[in-house]
Amino acid sequence: MVLLRLLTDPAPGTEHRVRRFPLRLGRAADAGLRLTAHGVWERHAELRVHQGRELVLAAEPDAPVRVNGHPVTRAVLRTGDVIDLGGARLQFSLASPAPRGLRLREALTWAGLGAVFALQIALIYWLLR
Repeated sequence: MVLLRLLTDPAPGTEHRVRRFPLRLGRAADAGLRLTAHGVWERHAELRVHQGRELVLAAEPDAPVRVNGHPVTRAVLRTGDVIDLGGARLQFSLASPAPRGLRLREALTWAGLGAVFALQIALIYWLLR
């Protein structure tokens, strides 16, 4: 899962978890991540998966986009990269996966321990007869 953290106003520190790709970034109402900062275009850029393993940020033609301070039209993103879209600044990272429920595993472990205990008692009883 991808995490985009807003570093500028109106709400610095706000985190956006991205689960679907491609993700449009911009002012438009249909943008997956709507940014209202000054200088952000209606459709400023798009974040997409390339060949199933790379996350690529592709800017719209002539849209001002910078990754780590360098102007780009297309860039493969890495954890910690800072993206500037007009007046908006975002930090890209990979989010920790949600923890899986362990109830079934825990129940099976306790059932297994109970079965071993019961077998030990039965064995002791059988040997002492």
